[in-house]
Amino acid sequence: KKLRDRILNLVSEHKGSFSAEHGIGIARKSDALKYKEKEIKINDLELPKRYKYYLGKDKRFFDKVGLKKIRFRELGEEERAFYNKIHFDVEYYFECFEEYKEIAGIHYRTDHDLKGHQKFSSEKILKEIPHVIEISFGVDRNIFALLDQAYCEEEDRIVLKLNKNVSPYLIGVYPLLKKDGL
Repeated sequence: KKLRDRILNLVSEHKGSFSAEHGIGIARKSDALKYKEKEIKINDLELPKRYKYYLGKDKRFFDKVGLKKIRFRELGEEERAFYNKIHFDVEYYFECFEEYKEIAGIHYRTDHDLKGHQKFSSEKILKEIPHVIEISFGVDRNIFALLDQAYCEEEDRIVLKLNKNVSPYLIGVYPLLKKDGL
């Protein structure tokens, strides 16, 4: 499947966002915020082409390792860093916490870093200052998400059902048994 054809589960919590243009937003029910999620093809998002490419790369990775309960949440201006023009967090629903938590992020930082560097430098660094897309990806959070999803209790035993792309070898770990004569 091509990156642009992958389906994202998007959620946003603010008006005037890229997501809001696609009918994604929030609904208030008493004091609790209820996210309105929507599945949308990456190519249908009105985002810069290169940004969509990295959304697709992240989605492909999570599909390949078998993480199923993920969503891409767009952060509003009040949440994201002032230099990020676009900011999506990849969130996973942790059974152990009973809520979504961030496990990765894709941030369009524009030319803020290099432009600032050049401004305070005595030299002109570049003729044209490139824009930066920062992909943040913590190994610890992703491993924890994989373990959370793989943990399973069956009758009288605990099983870790890892995706074959994460654990390509079939193994068993068994407790030692006390038996006479052994």
